[in-house]
Amino acid sequence: MTVTYGKNFEKDAKDIEEKEAKNLEHTYGKFPSEDYIVNHTLWPEVNKLYGHGYEMSCLATNHSGNLIASACKSQKKEFSHIILWNPFTYNIIDKLELHRFTIMQLVFSKND
Repeated sequence: MTVTYGKNFEKDAKDIEEKEAKNLEHTYGKFPSEDYIVNHTLWPEVNKLYGHGYEMSCLATNHSGNLIASACKSQKKEFSHIILWNPFTYNIIDKLELHRFTIMQLVFSKND
C-alpha cells in the first residue's frame, strides 16, 4: 500500500503547527478566552452553574461535598443572593436572599 501526500503537504503541516503554537499563546494583560480555557487548562470544564444574573464572585463547597454555594456580583438586592446547588445534578436547591450587594466570600463552618 502506498500513501501519497499532496505537493503542499510540508507547507500544510507547518501551517497547522503554527496555528497550534498560536493557540497556546496567551496575553497576560487580559483574561483568557473561553476557547483558550477549554483547550489549555488542567481541569476541563464539566458543567456550568446557571442561575445568577451576573458573573460569580465566590463559590464554596461544604466539607462532605454534597452542597455547593455560590454568589455573583451585584449592585441590587434582587441579584444579591446565595444559591445552594446539588453538586451531582447541578440543580438549584434554594436561594438565600439576605444581602443587598455583592457577596465577596463564602465559607462553610467546620461542622457544617
